[in-house]
Amino acid sequence: MGEAWHGSLGLLTHAVMTPVFWLAAAGVFTAWFLYLKRPDIPDAIRQKASGLYNLLDRKYYFDDLYINGFAAWTRWFGKFLWQKGDELVIDGVLVNGTARSVGRLAGVLRQIQTGYLYTYAFAMIIGLTVLLGWLIWFR
Repeated sequence: MGEAWHGSLGLLTHAVMTPVFWLAAAGVFTAWFLYLKRPDIPDAIRQKASGLYNLLDRKYYFDDLYINGFAAWTRWFGKFLWQKGDELVIDGVLVNGTARSVGRLAGVLRQIQTGYLYTYAFAMIIGLTVLLGWLIWFR
């Protein structure tokens, strides 16, 4: 491949001879002529070939297919995950459910905590009895 390389100048002179260069130059010339020299021609072309113009302007309707087809489904799926996953499971069960559970447990424990010393001593004796029973049973 190195023997076919003739330098940057050779690449430039070869590029001028390719059809791609001439097609690009024709596109630039056509755009200059239609939009700067004679701006009335594109409007006449649009009126005479409105079907082709709409087809090309709407990009073969692929954007409509994407927005109303694929993107609509993903928007629906995202809304479903937001309503069921986030609002129901995360906010409803995990966050608010935990807060409700702590509130209920605190209500029960509030009834147990009387402030009397003999209640706490009784709870400690029951705890020690359970601990000793567990140690003896599983020894």
